[in-house]
Amino acid sequence: MIMTRLEEYLAGYSNKSEALLAVCISVVVVFLIKNIFYYLSRYYLAILRNGIVRDLRSRLIDKTMLLSQNFLLNHRRGDLLSRFSSDLGEIEWGVMGFLEVIFKEPFNVLLLLGTLIYISPTLSLIVLFILPLTGFIIARIAKSLKKDSYLAQEQQGYLVALAEEILGGIRIIRSFGAEKMVGNYFKEENQRYFQAVNRILWKRDLSSPLSEFLAIMAITLILYTGGRMVLKEEIITAESFIFYIVIFSQIIAPAKALTTGWYYIQKGMASLNRVEEMMKWEESEYSESIQLLSSADSAPLKFIEKITFQHLSFAYDGRIVLDDISIELCRGRVIALVGPSGSGKTTLIDMLLRFQKPASGAVFLDGKDAHSIPLSRWRSLFALVSQDPILFHQTIYQNIAMGRAGAGREEVIAAAEIANAHSFIMQQEKGYDTVIGDRGLKLSGGERQRITIARAILKNAPILLLDEATSALDAGSEQAVQEAIERVMENRTVLIIAHRLATIHKADEIIFLRQGKIIEQGTHRQLMEIGGEYSRMVKLQEL
Repeated sequence: MIMTRLEEYLAGYSNKSEALLAVCISVVVVFLIKNIFYYLSRYYLAILRNGIVRDLRSRLIDKTMLLSQNFLLNHRRGDLLSRFSSDLGEIEWGVMGFLEVIFKEPFNVLLLLGTLIYISPTLSLIVLFILPLTGFIIARIAKSLKKDSYLAQEQQGYLVALAEEILGGIRIIRSFGAEKMVGNYFKEENQRYFQAVNRILWKRDLSSPLSEFLAIMAITLILYTGGRMVLKEEIITAESFIFYIVIFSQIIAPAKALTTGWYYIQKGMASLNRVEEMMKWEESEYSESIQLLSSADSAPLKFIEKITFQHLSFAYDGRIVLDDISIELCRGRVIALVGPSGSGKTTLIDMLLRFQKPASGAVFLDGKDAHSIPLSRWRSLFALVSQDPILFHQTIYQNIAMGRAGAGREEVIAAAEIANAHSFIMQQEKGYDTVIGDRGLKLSGGERQRITIARAILKNAPILLLDEATSALDAGSEQAVQEAIERVMENRTVLIIAHRLATIHKADEIIFLRQGKIIEQGTHRQLMEIGGEYSRMVKLQEL
């Protein structure tokens, strides 16, 4: 039939050379059009695939910003990182890669199947039996593959978290001679991941030979049935039968692509489920008021008179951390929180920053309930300098500029000068453009702390929170940091957590906490005259 059509087409040309040229040009044009459309399909599918993964990644980081503090404390960071990396990779090459198959192969299969039915409906009954049977068998295997993939991704997340903990604690591991013990533990978890991945690969790689075997079965049945029909000269001629076999051979490749793609999509769906699971995790009590983008609500909030803690209580896992705390943080005053570890000092700052929601009581700003104020506006009141200087693998300039969006270079340098950091910054190889390494490890402890103080200065918030800002420093570094702190404390309201007398003895009010309760309250002189807990702490430091 096709040969007849071709002969009729060539008969329209008087010259055989012209006919040959026309055929050659037609072949080139057809394949040119085919490849143009192939490239366009890949071009737009790449935009679609990468765009979906980009949007998922953005949604994940937005979700991370909203997660509650308790959840973050109880969840391994490595598992979060695994969802950002390997899970999104599986989605990109599994679910999104399947789009390339689903837009192309079903059309090819249906077109070829229609041709087969047109040539011989009787022989096509065999094909219509084999294809659903193949789909059923593969679907059963793929269902278990999805479950195994989910477990493997969970194990990979745990493995990443464990590797991160080992790298972060390598000095401690070495100092205790625990390299072998920790290494063996990691190898055990690595072996579990190895076994989980093997189960996935075994099932995934089964798709191609299984579909090919079933296709060969179909071809054998077709050859046998069709051959008998040809020999008996019933229904189908030898030419049509050969043409049927040729067309059927073309349906095998797209059918195999569909079955292989189905395995990949099941593996990708397991990762997609993990991403969707993360989107349902517990959010902060204040997530509805967090502004992830700049808006009018993020304008600085005015602090006129005082912030009041009124009968504030908080419990964590049934343990009372704060018990009926009432404090006034008046504008322009310096208040110091002291007491033994676990007395609730840092939790009180967490309450102030609204990282946690109090079990009872409230915080008021000039008589207005703090929880009625949008969180972004509320936190604009505060600049935090913590015990552990949090820096990022960026330049010194970028780390300081994080304190206030849109700050100019002159403002960053001015903040560094006040923080007593400008001189050592200029000694770096590239000055403010020096990359300081992971967590700022290229700098000393005192230098890192002065960078964080410069960041707090740049924010220019009316209230400064100092959480053990000098406790981890040596005497020389502490003096430089202490000078920077005294400069930044000028004309600001300050809440200090500290143990060392040099940091707190000039405070307008000192509050001594024990087991979440206020034990003593007053100036340094008053508390020394009382001769209580604070006095004993000071005398111990003087020994």
